[in-house]
Amino acid sequence: MKILLRISFLIVGLTATSAVAGEVWSDRRTVTAVYPDGSGITFYADGPVIGGTCSGTTTRLHIRQTDPNYEAKVSAVLLAFSAQFDIIFVYDDTMLSDCALHVDRLQVVR
Repeated sequence: MKILLRISFLIVGLTATSAVAGEVWSDRRTVTAVYPDGSGITFYADGPVIGGTCSGTTTRLHIRQTDPNYEAKVSAVLLAFSAQFDIIFVYDDTMLSDCALHVDRLQVVR
């Protein structure tokens, strides 16, 4: 029974670690452009975001239309863009096919 319990904790620990392994927090950034497309919304930051494998840096970020809370995330990006507020976002450090980083969540800050 104790061995089964230890194995369960090990599996849960490894699963939790792998789920956030590619998660990176950005610095404060300003949204410089917004481009809605068929798969979601792409927006650009005011400076290179370090991460990913597409030439090392990119300013292009993407929120997928299928993501949970898509409408709220897009509203926050549009608010930040129109009011010129900064954003802080969490993104996956793996690239999409168009060299855009996938944004998981974000904050609008003033």
